[in-house]
Amino acid sequence: MRNGMTRADIIQAAFKVWGRAFYKNTSLRELAKELGVSKPALYRHFRNKQALLDAMYESFLDDHSAKVKGEFEQAARNPESAEVLFSVIRVTMAYYARDVYSFIFALIYVYGEQRLGNLEESLSRRGVDMGIFARLLEAFPPQVFQAAIATFTFSLAYFHRLGKSESPSGGAECWPSSPPPDHAIEGEISLVRAIITHGIGLEKRELEALDYEALEKKVSLATVAIEEDKLLHAVAEAVAGAGPWGVSMEMVACISGLSKSGLYAHFKSKRDMLVQVFVTEFDRIIDFAEESMKGASAAAERLYLAIFAICDYLRSRPDIIIALDWLRTRRFMLSEKKEQEVPSRIYRIFGGIRFSPDFESQPPDEEWLPAWILFLIVNSLMTSAKSNSNAQDYREWIQSLRGRRQPVSREKFAKLPNETFRNLYRFIARGIQDFTPQGDGRALAGQL
Repeated sequence: MRNGMTRADIIQAAFKVWGRAFYKNTSLRELAKELGVSKPALYRHFRNKQALLDAMYESFLDDHSAKVKGEFEQAARNPESAEVLFSVIRVTMAYYARDVYSFIFALIYVYGEQRLGNLEESLSRRGVDMGIFARLLEAFPPQVFQAAIATFTFSLAYFHRLGKSESPSGGAECWPSSPPPDHAIEGEISLVRAIITHGIGLEKRELEALDYEALEKKVSLATVAIEEDKLLHAVAEAVAGAGPWGVSMEMVACISGLSKSGLYAHFKSKRDMLVQVFVTEFDRIIDFAEESMKGASAAAERLYLAIFAICDYLRSRPDIIIALDWLRTRRFMLSEKKEQEVPSRIYRIFGGIRFSPDFESQPPDEEWLPAWILFLIVNSLMTSAKSNSNAQDYREWIQSLRGRRQPVSREKFAKLPNETFRNLYRFIARGIQDFTPQGDGRALAGQL
């Protein structure tokens, strides 16, 4: 046993070891191996795995509050709501960009486990001025505020993903041992600020010329022959309930009515089963979106048709939305191999749609834009279906999000109003500028 091992040593090692596995595997054996001790030695400090996870949560809160407290206090004194939002984003992005394991923990164990309400209360007890979030929800619609937060979350995940390095042994990848350089972090923050401010940079007149109802009708009239696969539907239902890493062949067998051995006549493995269901659904989404977009030429029109078609398809298939949400909060990808994440055809839907060339910072590659839009769509659908998106009170909104781990009914997804998708589109097209309250325009003018 390593001499002088402390609780803090175990906690820090757990962030690293379990973070590398994205908490799919929280093995005490692997943790003990990393520390060079026996597994029983861990129990001298923590009575069980949950006690260690709870200690990690408290450690995360202590560190997070120490990093953001001063910036939040300064932001609270700023009269411009847009500047308050950007202050929150800047300090949070800088913190998570420098500490990938805290980011993974927050993504999975805080946001993924829906401890948002606990997070707000816990940070407040540590002296962090959380009242600025109530102010932001007074300034911006909850859905727009959520889209801004989702944008920097997505950007950070992409940033860290591109920063990963090959492991010395080959095969599996590992995170770099040192944090990214400051100039790379500042560049990412600059990109996110530009996108949240201006979206992809479409002109307001382009949006004002759109007939949303006519475009939505065009999507509803689009017909694509989709043969319902009952077995894949059973897989999606099982994934929606247990998540891609918690689902088992036994669960799928029970839902589908097949024996476990019968499933292996259709799928080589659980991994093959998951890949098949997601690739099949992505192909169906792409076919439906492309059919809906036929005849459209203007960028603003094509973008809305693509977004609305994907939203319209998914709100009729809540099992797929929930399954995709597991991937959004758990890992952003199904496979270790990037090219297997989504069919490359998805990028054709957004062909010809680009970020404004006036942005000083640009996304790192052509896949960033479609991946960001898909991430926002799933985030918007899940948040809108499980919360009161019209809440004017921050605590009411947070309270409604606490129940996100409870099943969402098919009817609730089906009743999502088209205005939800229009607001998401406006954010993607032009950022927060058209949602900025009276008097905040000065904060946005001439910033970039």
